Amino acid sequence: MENTSLSVIVPVYNVEKYLGTCIESLLAQTYDNLQIILVNDCSPDGSLGILRDYENRYPDKITVIDSKENLRQGGARNLGIKSSQSEYVGFVDADDFVHPRMYEVLMKEALENGSDAVYCEYQKVGETATGEFGTREDAEDFDRAGGGRTVWAELSDSERMEMMSSHKYGSVCGGVYRKNLIVNNDLYFPEHLTYEDNYWVYTLQMFLQSVTVVPQKLYYYRQQDKSTCHKKNAEHHYDRIEIGRRFLRFVKDKQLLQRYHDIIEYLFIDVFTLNSYSMFLKYFDQPQACQLEYVKRELKREFPRWRKNKFYKTKFSTKRKIKMNLVMVLPVKWYIRFRKYI
Repeated sequence: MENTSLSVIVPVYNVEKYLGTCIESLLAQTYDNLQIILVNDCSPDGSLGILRDYENRYPDKITVIDSKENLRQGGARNLGIKSSQSEYVGFVDADDFVHPRMYEVLMKEALENGSDAVYCEYQKVGETATGEFGTREDAEDFDRAGGGRTVWAELSDSERMEMMSSHKYGSVCGGVYRKNLIVNNDLYFPEHLTYEDNYWVYTLQMFLQSVTVVPQKLYYYRQQDKSTCHKKNAEHHYDRIEIGRRFLRFVKDKQLLQRYHDIIEYLFIDVFTLNSYSMFLKYFDQPQACQLEYVKRELKREFPRWRKNKFYKTKFSTKRKIKMNLVMVLPVKWYIRFRKYI
């Protein structure tokens, strides 16, 4: 499949219940020049058998990679990137699905504008969503809603930082990306960790030169109470700390910290401090005080003047500023004790 212009990479782990819906939505794509790379990440259920069945039925369309080691989503995506021979790559989570015209729309923009990345909107759907899209009239409505795209032909530093601060394009799965940009700048995902999206999305965006955004909701994001990101008292939530470390190490190694200091500082305030602190309190009955202390200490050490950050001043609501200051000022044991009232 060396002549495909797009490879869609699907990491697969313990999702046999939803896997057929996801794969069928990719096989239904109106964009033909597409390779589907399904990466079995040592899944303990029957997912591999399902993948092999689809590979046997669609050998010209589907490639299955059977990882012998559980690498988590980031590592599985890396295997797919390295296997792909396409100009662009996209990512779909195996419990989600996509509109039949998603990649037709995104790749039309990518190839016509030469964009490094093309993003679309996403739609949250319930746990029992089936992937049905309705009638021919629905497709005609979709065509009529096709205007209003945004194109940054040459993304300036100020535009890039504004885009990153909005978090609007913070999903890995809502886009297609030029593969050489990833490979040439070593923009691979962290492996063996969750919350890898928090690292990859923002490191990638610091290298984008041209971006297109289309307004349609083409990606369907399944909401599950039992998903990894919602699991209570799971140690993997503390991976956010290591992800923050790696993000900071990457921008320092690539000498990006000075150039993008304001947005990097803001991401450390918002994503790696406040969001992490809040999630630890939410998802643990007894959060580890040492982990909460570390999050606060790292921000103070790396960015002691964080309150002066221009994005923090303009993007944070008054309520979030109060919350952030309480996090940084109150002793951890007080915050844990009185968190229900703060």
